[in-house]
Amino acid sequence: MQQSLAKTRRNVIIGACVVWGLVVVGIALASYQTVELERERILTAQRASHDDTVALAMYRLDAIEADIRKHRDYDFDVFKPEYQPREAYDRNTGAALDVDKLPILPSPLAEGNFPDWVLFHFQVGPNHWVSPQLGTEEEFARPTLVQSSDARSELITKANWFDALRHFYEAEDLRTIALESKVAADTRAGISGADATLNRQAAQPLTPLPRTDMENQRRRQEIQMAAGPQLQRCDCRPIIAETAYRGRNPHRERGAECLEYAGTEMLPTWLKLSLDGHEQLALLRYVYADTEDDNDLWAVQGVLFDWPRLKATMEAEIGDLLPGARIEPMPLDAMHTSVSLNSIPAHLVGTEMQAGNVTGMALRRLGWGLSLIWLITIAAVTATIYGAIRYFRTIERRMRFTSAVTHELRTPLTSFQIYSDLLGDLRDDEGDQRRKYVGILQQESRRLSKLVENVFAYSRVAESGAKLAVKPIDTQTILDDLSRDTEQCRNNGTQRSLVVDNKVGAAKTIETDPGYVSQILINLVENACKYGGSDQIYVTARPTANDGVAVEIDDGGPGIDPSELNSIFDPFRRGKDAKTQATGGMGLGLALSRFWADCLQGKLSVQRSPRNGGHYSCFVLELPNRVQSS
Repeated sequence: MQQSLAKTRRNVIIGACVVWGLVVVGIALASYQTVELERERILTAQRASHDDTVALAMYRLDAIEADIRKHRDYDFDVFKPEYQPREAYDRNTGAALDVDKLPILPSPLAEGNFPDWVLFHFQVGPNHWVSPQLGTEEEFARPTLVQSSDARSELITKANWFDALRHFYEAEDLRTIALESKVAADTRAGISGADATLNRQAAQPLTPLPRTDMENQRRRQEIQMAAGPQLQRCDCRPIIAETAYRGRNPHRERGAECLEYAGTEMLPTWLKLSLDGHEQLALLRYVYADTEDDNDLWAVQGVLFDWPRLKATMEAEIGDLLPGARIEPMPLDAMHTSVSLNSIPAHLVGTEMQAGNVTGMALRRLGWGLSLIWLITIAAVTATIYGAIRYFRTIERRMRFTSAVTHELRTPLTSFQIYSDLLGDLRDDEGDQRRKYVGILQQESRRLSKLVENVFAYSRVAESGAKLAVKPIDTQTILDDLSRDTEQCRNNGTQRSLVVDNKVGAAKTIETDPGYVSQILINLVENACKYGGSDQIYVTARPTANDGVAVEIDDGGPGIDPSELNSIFDPFRRGKDAKTQATGGMGLGLALSRFWADCLQGKLSVQRSPRNGGHYSCFVLELPNRVQSS
């Protein structure tokens, strides 16, 4: 039966552990998925916030770019130091002035209130280099390109930058760069290669032909096609070439044939204007005139920017939004992204989102919830397993109790039945035999009474505990009562004697419950009578460190197996050796004795004995000097 119970208990524990493991694994997976979902939610929120920040930064940069885009809309004529308005009106009469009466005015760009990162505007043709801010080429300063980079910021003026432009580029180079910028812009805009090729053809002089009205119309269409979709044209425009500064009259007579000028839009590009490869940002456009007598009426107009200053201005504008972000140049033909600037070939660098420890943030946000779930689950599973174990222990205890009571009742009842029948069959003259049988019946009666008393005592312990009757008693009285109360069990077929040694003195008095002390010591002596290995039972009283008394009961026998030390005080638990099984009993004596010792605020333990080679055969009851009321 015990093996069956042990196997059942083991199976239940294994099953409960498997269930507990599955629950833990399930909750662990659920917790992991929850953390991952929270992590993704945090990342999504951070990305959205970061994207909004980048969008706000691009919006701020667009406000600066708006100042750059203004330079793309200036009229063709204002890129020279002087220009002639296309029309004017008399202030008094309001009538339109004749063409030959139109004034020559300074370019409005010369006095333009521009940011410090705008260096100058310029117009470059086959034989002329001019700037509204700097004048004609005779007025330009000489280059300082050989100066060190440390001194360049102080030494290079706007005039020197213009001279550097003349030093590094020919007019034809700038025309090629302007047209390549147009092709790159068309490529980004998705214009076909054939149309982009026409933009290159716009750089070639057009062969003059005899003109009729139909031919002039066809010629204008060719020019429009060659210049591309962003063609700008104007009738009766004054000449843009250097002849305007060499004495050639820029005015036209009434009725004269109008010149038609066409050109590309002004597009950004990068120009290398220093020996160390330092690049400056520029806007360039190619402009040309269709004439019968002069095919060199073309020019490149543009504006040069101080890129380091412009870059620093833009980075300072977004520094509070994107610390560490930089604005770096990009190739002209590179495809635009969400961080590319609209007006210039540059983009934001270092705008990547720094996610940080997103998992840690998710755990902190979910920490209380997940911890509570884990605590509840562990508590529930632990309580279930503990309840199952306690339930099976209760069942096991009841089965042991039933088995023990049945076994213990069977023996005296069988004896009653046998010897009662024998007494009934005896003759009147068999007095000796009768007295023997009566003695056996009395012995079995006492055994049965003891059994019932232990059962009742255990029942009272389980229900309400012990009620103490504390009073003073000396140690010698305790030992004398023990010798008297155990005389019968020692002489009942065992013929064992008590060897009493009172090392605390006869006058030593303690305050305790003598009844429970007697019950504990009687149980220990009876066990020694049953299982002891010698004819003597040693009872020793000795003082303790706290002014109490310790009573040792040592039978000098083989003692208790070390593997059973943790279970000998459990109820209904009996030794496994053959001698223990043969002596019978319910296994309640030591359990009750330890419980009563605890009630007396003492301690009951088993120790090694020096009388039998160190086996565990010595039981020690330690009692305090006075039982404290609770």
